[in-house]
Amino acid sequence: MKNLILILLIPFFLCSFTADTIQIKPPMPYGLGEYIVYRVHYGFINAGEAKMQVDDKLYVINNKVCHKAFVMGATTGPFDMAMRVRDSWATYLDTATRAPQRAMRDIAENKYRLREYTTYDYKNNQLTIEREGSTTPAVCYKVPDNIQDIVSGFFYLRNIDFNKKKIGDTISMNAFLEDRIYLFKVRYSGKEKIDTKLGDINCIRLNPIMEKNGIFEGGNSIRFWISDDLNKIPIRIEADMWVGKVAMDIKVCKNLRNPIKFEDN
Repeated sequence: MKNLILILLIPFFLCSFTADTIQIKPPMPYGLGEYIVYRVHYGFINAGEAKMQVDDKLYVINNKVCHKAFVMGATTGPFDMAMRVRDSWATYLDTATRAPQRAMRDIAENKYRLREYTTYDYKNNQLTIEREGSTTPAVCYKVPDNIQDIVSGFFYLRNIDFNKKKIGDTISMNAFLEDRIYLFKVRYSGKEKIDTKLGDINCIRLNPIMEKNGIFEGGNSIRFWISDDLNKIPIRIEADMWVGKVAMDIKVCKNLRNPIKFEDN
């Protein structure tokens, strides 16, 4: 299924909070070498695998010391035969502000190929996109302060203190995806225990507020849970789509900056 992995990662991206929403404060929720693997599935049928990773070294981009964060997705089993997907996104994140400095995406879906590079210019409030092998010149976009991409939005989400939120609180945000700026809203829906392959994990539940469209059912059609600890890593995502419910569940995590908080801890 085309863009299956991207569709399930949209909730992370929807949480690209604007600058007046949160302030970045220590401690850093992630560190060098962090590695997380997820199972993507329709019920009991495996559809793919997603990985999220932080490189084990630092980089200097735009004169900023940066983490390099990756998100990768691939179809598996019968889905791989029907629609082979090998997609990856990477972003260099300023270690001080967590703002993206440079990003890339490498899309391989059957015979379709796209390799794209994004450079951020905060002085002029713009970003520039270049596509490898394209005869079209680089394109510049004017963007609001603190714009995020699909990877940086997920990592930025992890800096939010949800203990200061009330159930039902919603947050508006600006986000850049597929050559457009979007305004999205996310609702904080409280805390729950989630049963995982790793054990029962205390989680924070979030619901992007979606309009009904050709992919999602609208309303609360996307639900996702992040760990209620200092890491705030995604634990589970569920999406009600026109083809049925698709889910993504954590199955491996290594080199977390903080011990994961299980239900009985």
